[in-house]
Amino acid sequence: MKDFKIPKLSWPIWGLTLVFALWLKSSSAYNIQLSIGNLTEHFLKYQTDDRGTKNIFTFLPYGQLSIEYPFLKQHPILISAGSALPSKGRDSNITRWPYFFNISYKFVIAHEDTNSAWSFLAGSGIFVTKIWGPGGQANLNNGLSQSNYNLPSDPTYSRNMTLHFALQKMIHENIHLEGQIFVFNPIDHLNRSFTYGLNMTYHFGALFNDQTPPNNQITKPNIKPNKKVNPHD
Repeated sequence: MKDFKIPKLSWPIWGLTLVFALWLKSSSAYNIQLSIGNLTEHFLKYQTDDRGTKNIFTFLPYGQLSIEYPFLKQHPILISAGSALPSKGRDSNITRWPYFFNISYKFVIAHEDTNSAWSFLAGSGIFVTKIWGPGGQANLNNGLSQSNYNLPSDPTYSRNMTLHFALQKMIHENIHLEGQIFVFNPIDHLNRSFTYGLNMTYHFGALFNDQTPPNNQITKPNIKPNKKVNPHD
């Protein structure tokens, strides 16, 4: 993976966005969400065999914790942190651990039945991959010959600013299904790549304000029927 150097201005901009989002509605944060799913890194970017097959799906379980903050009606801000399980890469001597942080703006598309609502998320974040190994060298196939390659002895980190998009579908009062995608190097067509995740999410509800409606449900006005007046009263 290319170790993309994040522009210096991106760090304070992203940090200020995070601080602003936390400060904006810190007293009324609501809807804690826990997601469990699978992550496929750099979709169709790498060749997986000598027939030219590209990586379409890889088994990499991950978890994600998210908190919603109300911003505008039906448009909350979602702050998320997620991590995949450390796993071996294409070289069994090297261990990889991806984790990420996102801030997204959520567009809730409501239906009459709010338990089946759709939502679309758009935002940005930081995707980090930690890589480490036993050190030394490994003898690997290099086409028609063998070559020695150095193995990392100290942890190294690949840090990338990413764009983040997701589509959610409520299937129950407290559960939704989600497909999300991370776009690496969006303006560099040679190094652009996509990582996608599929997960199921459970909504735990309010954190600070129990009166805030969780699960993207729309609060309907409590309209009482007109009381009929008995003319004989």
